[in-house]
Amino acid sequence: MNLTTPPPVEELDPEYAETLRRNAVRGAYKAFRPRPNRRWLPFLAGVPVAAAICAIAIGLSGLGDQNRSEPLQPAARPTTVIQTPAKASKVEYVDLGPASEADRQAAARECLTHNGPHDGLSDWQKPEFANTSTVRSARWIKDPRVPGGRVLLQSFETPQAVVFVCSDTNVTWWGRAGDLDKMYEGETVVSGSSWGWGESTTPGIAVYASYDFRATAGVASVQFRIRGVDAVSSWYSVKVVDHVGYLAGTLPGSPKERPRAVLDVRAFDKSGKQIWSKTYDR
Repeated sequence: MNLTTPPPVEELDPEYAETLRRNAVRGAYKAFRPRPNRRWLPFLAGVPVAAAICAIAIGLSGLGDQNRSEPLQPAARPTTVIQTPAKASKVEYVDLGPASEADRQAAARECLTHNGPHDGLSDWQKPEFANTSTVRSARWIKDPRVPGGRVLLQSFETPQAVVFVCSDTNVTWWGRAGDLDKMYEGETVVSGSSWGWGESTTPGIAVYASYDFRATAGVASVQFRIRGVDAVSSWYSVKVVDHVGYLAGTLPGSPKERPRAVLDVRAFDKSGKQIWSKTYDR
């Protein structure tokens, strides 16, 4: 017999062939059909199909709830200002040196022009007096609220013996020369004639503060720092010249709401001894 030639196959009866095919399919299905979960069999016995499906769905849902963690709630924003020891904050000196005569005169002229008459001083507050006034002090002070920022702080005495203290073009104090180191009622050593706060839009800065002051004789320097709920600034330090000074500082951070903060101020004599301190609540 030739091995390359397949043997003849007898054709089966069509009905018998169909029966064999069905039995083969049924056997394969039973072999690979997954067995039911035995834990559910007692519970589902005698339960209608629709109810059983519903029960299975509820059970699976319950298992999912057990594995699902609750979403984390955002931490409440603190409202208490940080209590930081004075020595824990570094000191940053903000004196930048004397201003030129041209810068001083230009700022003095603007200061006498744009601020309007002060309580009947219109006859003494004329822009031309900036050219003939006596310079008492004129220096640049660092303003960290903006990169490279600085303020020209000066005191000058007009021919009428009236002293004006200006930061840039703003009058912060005026009066007779002998009254420059006299404090306001209730104030001692240092008197803040102008101080305030503001929110900053600069990245990394939460708020800024500025402080114009006068000081009695014997005060050599004044410092301030800002304390908030998240951070504390450096001590900004400035020398006192002719009884006056100016400070500006910033507090790190970028809160989305109006932040809580306080301003610590302290004064030192020529020996470096602290002789006065005060905290301003915002």
